[in-house]
Amino acid sequence: GYIIVKGLLQGKELKKAIQAVNKIQRWQPIGQRILYKFFPGYRNTSFQTWRNHKALEYIAFDSAASTISAKLMGLEVEARKLRLLKDAVLGYHAGDQGCGWHVDDKVFWPCED
Repeated sequence: GYIIVKGLLQGKELKKAIQAVNKIQRWQPIGQRILYKFFPGYRNTSFQTWRNHKALEYIAFDSAASTISAKLMGLEVEARKLRLLKDAVLGYHAGDQGCGWHVDDKVFWPCED
């Protein structure tokens, strides 16, 4: 599932994150552009974006987002660290199909039962 927390990111934090995602969306390899022409699901799909964008790294590890996520999962934030398994930035254009409602498999998001 998902939870929306309005106002979780604000000010510089939000501005830098938006700039990073916009940069990701502008850069698109030729293979992805060709695939998009035939299957307009996502304009751009990028994984592990925190590794190349400091603003997204900050959100993943040092912002209120990771603390709130840990608390919602019932973890004692000080006693046990939350580990980022994989992140994704999925870019849409108006009219894109996306992939609809679904559950990802263990190959896409590796995890234990």
